[in-house]
Amino acid sequence: MRVPRCYLALAALAATALFAQAQTDYSKIQIKSNKLADNLYTLDGAGGTIGVLTGPDGVFMVDSQFAP
Repeated sequence: MRVPRCYLALAALAATALFAQAQTDYSKIQIKSNKLADNLYTLDGAGGTIGVLTGPDGVFMVDSQFAP
């Protein structure tokens, strides 16, 4: 059985619309900083926590929030 092209186009359009809705708008996310010690901070946001350790050699950051 062959599927008409208009059905394939409709399915592609629906999949595109669903993908667009699933994307996160990162500009609307608010992040709160918390100082735990002189050189240790956490950044709390939607879905995760970022740990930040500062020192004379630089900054070490562990990000568990967003893949990008």
